[in-house]
Amino acid sequence: MKKLSILQKLTLSYTLIVLIVMILTGLFIFPIELKTLNKNLESNISHTASILSSDPEIIDGLSKGTFDSSLIKRLDIIFSGTTKDINYLVISNTNGIRLYHQNHFYIGKKFTGGDYEKILTGAKPYITIRQGNEDVQKRAFHAIQNKKGNIIGFLMVSASLSTIHQQKRQLITGFLLIFLLIFCVGVVIAYIIARNIRKSLLGFEPGTFADMYLQREEILDNLDELILAVDKNQQLLYQNKTSETMEDAKSFFSNTALTALIEEGFHTGKSLFGRILEISGASLLVNLIPLPEPGKPEAVLLIMRDRTEITSLAQQLTGTNHVIDALRANTHEYMNKLHVISGLLQIGSIDEAIEFISDVSTDIESGYQTIVRQIRNRTIAALILGKRNRAKELDIDFTLRKDSSLEEHNPYLSTKELVTIVGNLIENAFDATKNMPGIRQVELFITSNEHGLTITTDDTGHGMTEQQIERIYEGQYTTKGEGHGIGLRLIQEIMKKHEGFLDIVSEPEAGTSFTISINKRRKNYD
Repeated sequence: MKKLSILQKLTLSYTLIVLIVMILTGLFIFPIELKTLNKNLESNISHTASILSSDPEIIDGLSKGTFDSSLIKRLDIIFSGTTKDINYLVISNTNGIRLYHQNHFYIGKKFTGGDYEKILTGAKPYITIRQGNEDVQKRAFHAIQNKKGNIIGFLMVSASLSTIHQQKRQLITGFLLIFLLIFCVGVVIAYIIARNIRKSLLGFEPGTFADMYLQREEILDNLDELILAVDKNQQLLYQNKTSETMEDAKSFFSNTALTALIEEGFHTGKSLFGRILEISGASLLVNLIPLPEPGKPEAVLLIMRDRTEITSLAQQLTGTNHVIDALRANTHEYMNKLHVISGLLQIGSIDEAIEFISDVSTDIESGYQTIVRQIRNRTIAALILGKRNRAKELDIDFTLRKDSSLEEHNPYLSTKELVTIVGNLIENAFDATKNMPGIRQVELFITSNEHGLTITTDDTGHGMTEQQIERIYEGQYTTKGEGHGIGLRLIQEIMKKHEGFLDIVSEPEAGTSFTISINKRRKNYD
């Protein structure tokens, strides 16, 4: 279903409001107006009857029992001068014989309706509704008394119900015309307002504009960068949610280096990139952008990110962190052995120290020679040695398969790419295995020949489901929790670049096997 535009929404809304107002107004005001109309009509006929009932000529004519022609003519003139509400004027004696009727045909004839008896018995003036000679009427009765106070006749002034209905129709028509005028004016006003609102929203519908705003807010709030907008008075105009997890953004403005950068941005009106500032004990990489545009900015946008985090990410992208971890593990391992030798010498156990050095030397020589003999690439060999020492720290049995082999210069991958793949595969295997009960084993296999390069890790870790494996192939799953797992994505990028294959075999609570296969040689490889 097509969405309504703002013009259509406002028009329909205003129409609905007008209809509701009309209905409520009609329910409230219309009965009051009808009641007022009826009351005014009754007051008019009753008042007219009251005035004429005290007229001396009429009293004298009733006393004589007949109206002369001059009195009848005068009454005709009086009737013609009354309001349009009055349709009938009748004067009768106590026997109900009409002495006057505006239609002279009925003079001398009996009064019809039978509703005059009470007025002749001394009742107060009253109003009735009765069928007359021609139509139904609303009648006001007044008694006519002589000088002695005796009732000598009555006077009736009435209005036809057809006249009353006509007045009601005129009242309704007036209401409808007023409501129609209000409706037309409202539609015009709604159109003008809608056009102005649409113009102020740059042609977008409010819903679209709101969606765009929410989408941009969602994007900004999910960025790792701290984003601040500041005016010339260094008042904070905007900050994304990332800043809420850090120190209060306002406290940043106490830093003289940052305030100087902001002042420079306002002074030059130019964007400033790559500034490194020490703020609140953190080394931040800061970019400044004038708002709304360069030249004479009304505000500046600050985009800040922890320099340490950027450096760490760069190390992970290049594989440097894996080499650093290997060196750290080697250093830790040798420091432990040196502490043992130092302790033995301090307590005078020289023979035991010599024997320990001999055993360690043999183990190191054996392990080193085995790995170096199989892995001739010195960087990868050092990486594997470091990972072996790290496995000891984690109480994991880490081995390199005896049939593994890797030349010094690989025709399929660069050393940096090998470090990224091997380091991430081993580290993922360690993460999956280190908290498992029982035997914790990780095995690495590397082979490179004329058919291609194969790298495999097997572990006894927690394993994965088919759905998790499928998500890894789609680049959406991480084995390390929210915010981690970039290593798997880096591996997939390398696979895509070299047209390689990634195969995963896993069973929950049993373990996982990752296999990397590449058979396409690098370009320009000698």
